[in-house]
Amino acid sequence: MTPGERQEFMRIARRLTETGAYLKREQKHFGLMVKRNRWTKAVMQCSEEDVQKFVSEDLLQRDTSDVNKFVISDPGRSFYLRGKTPSHAFLAQHHQLETHDDGPTLKNAQTPLAWLKSRNGKSQKGAVVFEDVEFTSGERLCRDFELSQSCKSMTLDLSRVSVQDGRRAGHQYSDIPGAVLDARKRLRKAIEAVGPDLDEVLIKTCCFHVGLVEMEKKLGWPNRSGKLVLKIALRRLAQHYGYLPASKASASARILETIA
Repeated sequence: MTPGERQEFMRIARRLTETGAYLKREQKHFGLMVKRNRWTKAVMQCSEEDVQKFVSEDLLQRDTSDVNKFVISDPGRSFYLRGKTPSHAFLAQHHQLETHDDGPTLKNAQTPLAWLKSRNGKSQKGAVVFEDVEFTSGERLCRDFELSQSCKSMTLDLSRVSVQDGRRAGHQYSDIPGAVLDARKRLRKAIEAVGPDLDEVLIKTCCFHVGLVEMEKKLGWPNRSGKLVLKIALRRLAQHYGYLPASKASASARILETIA
C-alpha cells in the first residue's frame, strides 16, 4: 500500500467506523453513506480503483445484503485504529511481546518491513528488490497478527501452528471476540501455507519486527542472506493470499538450497 492509498483509507475509515456506514457504488466512484443524514447523500467519495485495492487487502468487504455496497472489515477497523495511535505506543506493545518471546529490543520507530520498503530498489546493483505484492502480503500478515493479539486475556502462540482453531478448542475461548478468532485462524493458515522452512523469518520480521541483521545472527545465517530468505517467504505468502500464481512463488523457493 502506497502512502497515498494509506492516507485515503484513513480518510474514509474515519466515517466507515460509524454504525451503519457503507460505501455505495455510484456512476464513476463510490459514495460514503452514513446514518447521521439517514443515508440520503454521500458525505465522501472514493474511487473504484481505491475501493478494489482496499478489498484486495482485506480492509473492506462486500455487504452481504447488497453486492454494490462495501463496509469496513475487522482487519480494516484494526488497521484504522492502529493508524490513529502514535507509532511508539504500538512499538512498545510489540517490544513487550518480543521480550516475552526472548526476542531483541526494537530500537527505532520504523519496522523492518517499512524500512525495506522505503529503501527498495535504492541499493547497489544486484541487490534483492521486493515487489509491491510482497510488501502487501507482509503488511496483511501483520494486520492479522495485531488483531489476533487484541484480546489481552489470551495471546496466540505462533510456535504451535498445528493447534486446532480456537472455535473448536473448548470453553477457554468463549470470551474471545469472533473477529479475533477469525484473525488467528487466518494467521495460522498463512503460517502453515508458508511452511516450516520460512515461517520463522515471517513471524520475526513482519509480526515481531526483528531486524534482518539481528535475525541472521540468531539463526546463524550468512551475512546479507536474511533479505533473500524474507523475499522468498513473502512470495510464498503472496501465493497463499492469491497475489501470485503458485508456479512463480514455488520456483523462487529453490534458492533456499543456497542458504547454509
